[in-house]
Formats: sequence, C-alpha cells, structure tokens
Amino acid sequence: MMANPTDNSGDKRLYLSIDHLKKGTYILSILLNNHVVKTIEIKKET
Repeated sequence: MMANPTDNSGDKRLYLSIDHLKKGTYILSILLNNHVVKTIEIKKET
C-alpha cells in the first residue's frame, strides 16, 4: 500500500496488515538502536 502521492507533509509512513492475525490483543514495540521507543497495544476484534 502506498501513501497518497499528493501528500507533501514529508512524513514517512509504515503500514502493517493485521488481517492474518487471530482475534486477541497484540503488543507492537518499536525499536530504535535496540531500545524500545514506542509500544502500541492492538486489539483485534474480528
């Protein structure tokens, strides 16, 4: 999936598909230089 080509905000976008995951709660940890800089909890309902 690509970001809108007319979007000139300069932000880089990363897309992660969770379609294949089963129902439940998942924790996504984002690493920078081997350190967790952000943790996101994802709840898949269906």
